[in-house]
Order: sequence, then structure tokens, then C-alpha cells
Amino acid sequence: MSSPAKKEVKHVFHSTQITLQPMSSGYTQVGVIHLTDSAGVNVIRGTFTGVANFVGYKGFDNSIYDYLRNNALKALAEKLTPEQKVFNLRMDFETSANSTTIMVHLYGDLCEPGGGTSSARFNGGRRTQRRRK
Repeated sequence: MSSPAKKEVKHVFHSTQITLQPMSSGYTQVGVIHLTDSAGVNVIRGTFTGVANFVGYKGFDNSIYDYLRNNALKALAEKLTPEQKVFNLRMDFETSANSTTIMVHLYGDLCEPGGGTSSARFNGGRRTQRRRK
């Protein structure tokens, strides 16, 4: 018997490569990955408002944030190689002064498998090599 297909939920981003958790053992930080994405509020609002008005939806419209967040997470995932992971992911939203653009900023620790004594490390913004004893 086959398992049921995963239902896509706009509030869940499925990924084994992106996590909010601290870096786990077996991985070494190789950099900080960051991404900024933006969307015009009026363009998105026009699409979703028609549907919301049709079904009689009232209240805060999360759909703009859901759309932008999920697109940014997908774009971040596409930048990773299969062995890379992002730990300690942080996400900030920003609205322009005239409230016509919403931006999402993602940043986290870019890590690759490995460790040991010759792994690259970051030290005050300068990339250094750990020396073997």
C-alpha cells in the first residue's frame, strides 16, 4: 500500500536542509548565508483580496506574508548543494515607509559536513585555517 502524498500547507515549509536549530555535531560552519526577497503589496493584495471577498473572509491578511516567506525559503533552498545545511535560520520582515513593499530577510549559518583539525573557520570576519598540532 502506498503512503498518502504530503499535503502542501502554506504554513509549513518542508526541508531537511534548513533549520532554526543550533548547529549539530558533524557539521562545520563555512559562512553566513543570506537572502532578501520583496513583493509589492498591491500586486499580491489584488490577487488574494478577490478570493477573500468571494468567500467573505475578514481579519488580518496573512497571505502576503505566507507567499513572501515561502518564496524566500524556496529560493534559499535552491542555493544549497545537497550536502549543505543552514542552521540558526533567522527571518525578519520589513515594510517600506509608504507600505507598498514588504521585504523578508533570511540569514543563517551555512554548514557542510565535516570537522576535524583542518576545517575552515571564521574569526572576526577573516577566514582562517586551524593549524594541526
